[in-house]
Amino acid sequence: MCADPNHKLFKIFVNIIPKKFERIPDLRFQNAIISELSDSFKQIIQNGFKPFVTSVYFGGGTPSLANGNSDYALNLEISIEANPTSIETSKLEEFFNAGINRLSLGVQLFGRNHTFKDLVNASKYISSVRSTWHSDIHLTIDLIWGRPGQNIVNWKQELEESINMFNPDHMSLYQLTFERGTPLYNQFSNSLDSNYTSTKKFSEIPNSDEAAEFYDCTINTAKDLGYLQYEVSSFEKFTETRDNRSKHNLSYWKGSDYIGVGPGAHGRVYRTKLDESNGLERIQTFR
Repeated sequence: MCADPNHKLFKIFVNIIPKKFERIPDLRFQNAIISELSDSFKQIIQNGFKPFVTSVYFGGGTPSLANGNSDYALNLEISIEANPTSIETSKLEEFFNAGINRLSLGVQLFGRNHTFKDLVNASKYISSVRSTWHSDIHLTIDLIWGRPGQNIVNWKQELEESINMFNPDHMSLYQLTFERGTPLYNQFSNSLDSNYTSTKKFSEIPNSDEAAEFYDCTINTAKDLGYLQYEVSSFEKFTETRDNRSKHNLSYWKGSDYIGVGPGAHGRVYRTKLDESNGLERIQTFR
């Protein structure tokens, strides 16, 4: 089917409403997503392509707050982001039964509402689920390094403990960054004195040389524990029986086409025909 030159492989990113909303109007939201996705496919078909979906990723705010009573029974990678709180963990079975086959769990404690006890409970629950009736679920965990007051010794220990606790198939290990417009960035900006030197807790953030040491420690520790790096922040658990890389995330690095639906979602589609005016490949960006 994919050999057809008119077929175009697509990833779908679904951005779910931010978690500051305690309840999502499920039916209304689902209808809006379907309508937006339908419009995107119509545009693609009008350009002469037959869309072929290879992965779906539910991310953004806190998608696990949504209703899990849907059917995603498709033969492709379907991921969802979640936090290890008791409320969200209790809904995971619904999503697994609906067809979600990859769970991205934000286990870092920095800037999150969950506690260490939540992590322990979530790891026990997920381990039980995977060992009984959902052994095919891929688990990936997210961690952040380079936090205020963190040193290499306690970061290495945190990484080792997280792996022992969750035994993940995949890890996304990010350096802490300050994105303009976020509350964390505003806190950092307000901490600068007249010489643009950070004060208070942000003075303990690793400098560039220290950050390089953190990064080397991350790669080496992951490798020692059986995880191979396949892009800047992503590590897969090495096994000869299955590929643990994230097909969806890897597509971004390869410059593949993807459709974004939901509030604030972004998508990008490359066309195969060259623009005669400048010889460059034309790109269509979805809202």
